[in-house]
Amino acid sequence: MTVDQVAPDRQDALDSLGRWRLRPGVSVTVLHNGVHLRGWITSLTLEGGDGLPVLWGRLAEALAAGGERSGAARAELVRAAPAGSPLRAALLTVLGQLLDHGLLVERSGGEATGGAGPWLGAVAERPGAAGAALARSRARVLGAHPDSPLVRAAARALNRAGLRAEVAKTAELPDGQVLLVTSGPGGPPGAGQGREAAERAVAVGVRAGLGFVTPVGSVAQARADAEALAGRLHRRKTGHRAPEHPALPVLLASSAAQRLVCAVAGLRDPSAEAGDARLLPGLPTALIAEQEPSGG
Repeated sequence: MTVDQVAPDRQDALDSLGRWRLRPGVSVTVLHNGVHLRGWITSLTLEGGDGLPVLWGRLAEALAAGGERSGAARAELVRAAPAGSPLRAALLTVLGQLLDHGLLVERSGGEATGGAGPWLGAVAERPGAAGAALARSRARVLGAHPDSPLVRAAARALNRAGLRAEVAKTAELPDGQVLLVTSGPGGPPGAGQGREAAERAVAVGVRAGLGFVTPVGSVAQARADAEALAGRLHRRKTGHRAPEHPALPVLLASSAAQRLVCAVAGLRDPSAEAGDARLLPGLPTALIAEQEPSGG
């Protein structure tokens, strides 16, 4: 997009410039007549005259994370771009595109801390609130064999993301299946009135080189989905399979943990980032993984 393509009805974002900062993790490449920005899943290229890189330099300083320097840069930029001036029009265009592509985040959203802090800063609309939701929640990793690679990988991924997890043994799940369950700040499910409403679950299974991750739902829904998926994958088994690669349980457990973390933090499901036209928006999507035989 070029900087002369201005939306005349866009609200004057320069009046509220202090509300925004450049989203953490956004990389910036200055071109000879423009600038290219890349975020977690979006990118933006702005092109214009030779002055656009200079304009971006001043705007980037105003959008810095904090401190007196960024505040002074914002005040100077607003004074230099009075209403109706070409400079203000160019700045509004750039700011509008940054907002449309999710490359700005509100300063009042707070900073996310913990292991998932940098990631939440890069993807969450309000990183601080997303991190707080994870910190207030608890997770349980349930499986028939608590020391299995699938259980250990799931618990490790949840803990690294800031969602504290405990491992528990259950005889209700078949071998090769694990259930990840979260409860809200009120305590574990069943501990009191209204607390079950915060419960979310996702199931993950792997057997003989085939595995799955269910969509996030209730415990009953996750278990029903797991049973259906396990049955379908069992019918797909054909011939002799090589020994299961140790990376497969880790991949599936980490994917299940990410789905649950996104649900708790209020982020969209990772399947929404797949960019696959075959996926229907708004419908739950299961992840299927299959280990291919090594070539010989």
